[in-house]
Amino acid sequence: QLSGNIDFLRRIYYYISKNIVSEVEEKEPYDIISEVISINFVDFNMDFNDNGKPHRCFKLIDTEDPDIILDMIQMHIVEVPRFKKILYNTDIEYIKKKKILSWIEFFTAKDLDKIKNKLKEVNNIMPKVINKYERFISSEDEMEVYNARDAFLYGQTLMLRREREEGLQEGREEGLEEGRREGRREEQLAIARSFKNAGIDIKIISENTGLSIEEVLKL
Repeated sequence: QLSGNIDFLRRIYYYISKNIVSEVEEKEPYDIISEVISINFVDFNMDFNDNGKPHRCFKLIDTEDPDIILDMIQMHIVEVPRFKKILYNTDIEYIKKKKILSWIEFFTAKDLDKIKNKLKEVNNIMPKVINKYERFISSEDEMEVYNARDAFLYGQTLMLRREREEGLQEGREEGLEEGRREGRREEQLAIARSFKNAGIDIKIISENTGLSIEEVLKL
């Protein structure tokens, strides 16, 4: 998640719930439901009003007896900015003990070639991870889908920023709501065009942009 705030937790709840519901059809036994582990890398600091832990794991517990845990659901929040501060002030031996730091370095590296050998040394799963990543970026089809998704995320970030800026002026300027709708629609159209040019299914474009299938077909 590139931008957001504490309300991002509600979005996580939504996707966890959607995951669970999608596993079971009506009249099917509940024992087929799998454990759900939600891992969320966020590129901002959540506001929990404490000392700022970089990684948190939330579970369902008994409020009077924390040792009793319903472990069917886990929600992990990994705050990348906090981990980057730790990462840049530590040595290889510490990274070997705290394997999550190798993942943070992998995700945030500007030049993976320069740190590949280091990552392979500190975490024995990294050779497999790096090999899979390199095969992914060598596929033109997969990169087209990735770039389209990247364009969509960028558009969502712009929409969020614009909504915040406009929200500060709400009630002060006439026609603000109309301008917001027009701006949002222009961004939706731009994102949809990027998806369509990348060859993504029309129905998926419609679901992710809020445009109707007919509107997407006309682009």
